[in-house]
Amino acid sequence: MIYKIEEMKLKDLEETLELVKIVFDEFDASYYTEEGIQNFYKFINYNCISKGIANNLKIFIAKDDQKIIGMICIRDYSHIAMLFVDKKFHKQGIGTKLIDKAKDYCKKYVEEITVNSSPYAIGFYQKIGFKANGLEKTIDGITFLPMKALINNI
Repeated sequence: MIYKIEEMKLKDLEETLELVKIVFDEFDASYYTEEGIQNFYKFINYNCISKGIANNLKIFIAKDDQKIIGMICIRDYSHIAMLFVDKKFHKQGIGTKLIDKAKDYCKKYVEEITVNSSPYAIGFYQKIGFKANGLEKTIDGITFLPMKALINNI
């Protein structure tokens, strides 16, 4: 399969957020309360994310031809705020390639990357070198495990 990873352009934000919602609904929403689901939807609102991009968010996307099939969002040069891959493309290395792109971006600024992993994604993050950095928490209805990894260990 041929796909490319690139920095997201604002014209791609709507399609990117549509992918995020579809994948979230299928794989993550069942771990959240209704309050958590609504809070996540507020976070992935177009206006919220576009303001974040103007401040401290960087988004990279994976494209298969012209279709967006994955995305990673980095906050504050060091925190994975979102990582989503289209179900049809799971277990094909796209998530790992997106992590690699994020790692290249972050290593100019920090030595460690953090993530608040959804229960669904914990195994993926552990497999690529992340370790728990505390106990599983639920805040505002969103359940997550704080994790971290040294950039050189991923």
